[in-house]
Amino acid sequence: MSDATNEYQMLAYNLNSQHIASFRFDKRGVGKSIPADFSEGELVFDDYVKDAEKIYNYLHDTLNFKNIYFVGHSEGSLIAMLAAQKKKVSGYISIAGAGRPINEILEEQLQKAPWPDSVKEQIAPIFNQLRKGNRVNNIPESLQMLFRKSIQPYMISWLKYDPAVEIKKLTCPVLIIQGTCDIQVKVKDAQNLHEANERSILKIVPGMSHTLKNAGADCLDEQKTYTDGSMPIDDTLVKDIISFIKK
Repeated sequence: MSDATNEYQMLAYNLNSQHIASFRFDKRGVGKSIPADFSEGELVFDDYVKDAEKIYNYLHDTLNFKNIYFVGHSEGSLIAMLAAQKKKVSGYISIAGAGRPINEILEEQLQKAPWPDSVKEQIAPIFNQLRKGNRVNNIPESLQMLFRKSIQPYMISWLKYDPAVEIKKLTCPVLIIQGTCDIQVKVKDAQNLHEANERSILKIVPGMSHTLKNAGADCLDEQKTYTDGSMPIDDTLVKDIISFIKK
């Protein structure tokens, strides 16, 4: 998320209080993880997965950690899921992870944007071309941020994955956590993941938003959770994660 919400730092501190070490990092191309030769146009989704695998190797082989869990939030849920397929992990935790191909999630979100129908009607055809591996020209100005030329190779590589298919491949213990006040990812996504992996544990956290803060029973503070860094991380989320790891 952002520095304003500090949810990852808060989670790390809570885990540390229970003697659970954690390693968090800026993904490639973001924050302090921008190498001198970084080119957005050359980035693909599997680069993120490989980075997670390398971190696992460092923790396991160099620092001698033996019980390692992959924890992924939002987009990171799929990244961690794919990395967990390739490493001998003690468990995998998905937090607010998509349970459908990303185009379905984004189309659902974009249809709520204040754009004219003439713009919204182009969203599905653009995704259809990207899913076929084709780059798209003449993107409307309103959609440039999402479908700009330099990000299309990444989108093409991301669209080939269906989280509900990939989670079936995991043989390690799985915990799926989803908040009821999340406007970006829905409870049905968590349910899709849980149904795809019947050995998984599903935890629905009442009131939790996408920023892992509690927005209240009626979600009235949902927007506040994105801007108020003083709001604590959801206590139920923390307890569920700690219980899963210690169990």
